[in-house]
Amino acid sequence: MSEAETSDFVLVYLPFEDLDTVVALLNQQEGEFVCFHPDATKEKIVDKVTVRAQCKEGFHAALMKCSGVIANGGFELPSEALTLGKKLLLKPLMGQFEQQSNVATLDMLGLATCMDDLNPEIIRQWLEKPPAQVVDYPDVAPAIAKWLVKGDFNELPALQNQLWQQAVFPEHVTDLLSDFRDWSQVRTSSFLTTRRDRKTSGDTPQDKPAQ
Repeated sequence: MSEAETSDFVLVYLPFEDLDTVVALLNQQEGEFVCFHPDATKEKIVDKVTVRAQCKEGFHAALMKCSGVIANGGFELPSEALTLGKKLLLKPLMGQFEQQSNVATLDMLGLATCMDDLNPEIIRQWLEKPPAQVVDYPDVAPAIAKWLVKGDFNELPALQNQLWQQAVFPEHVTDLLSDFRDWSQVRTSSFLTTRRDRKTSGDTPQDKPAQ
């Protein structure tokens, strides 16, 4: 996949929030929004918000073109957004420790903005932030497959270190990580000249079944 084409709209996927509440909140903001939601049955435009029914292909197309993503704190969608250089505003689900941990870590690293509730002021401030920088992760599948075939499971720490050293973070993230461990071999975005093609997939809307 080549450099993602960017359009001036924000992709919104908050399936556990009330759709009307989300639309009303977004219409308080500047800009345009594309909102996928399980309660939507067909596409409709409500002022600044285009509401769409769940559609995996359409969602991926919107993810490629959007300028930013507002979503919950799952793993796959934020990870895809980071690799595409999309800025993130994340609302972890209440009582979901994994999501709260994911979002807290990304917020600490400056890779996402966190909101605990649907806060219009936080959204406004986030919309004014500059575009995000790409996070480039290594293709880990071949290395993991080789490790499994070899069967020396004591090598896991070395494998982890080897793969993380291939990750390319924005420079400000690398500076933060260096406070916790030796990340001197982690390449920063300023040294990145090419990017591997990637195929998006993850915690995205599934196609709505035919009625």
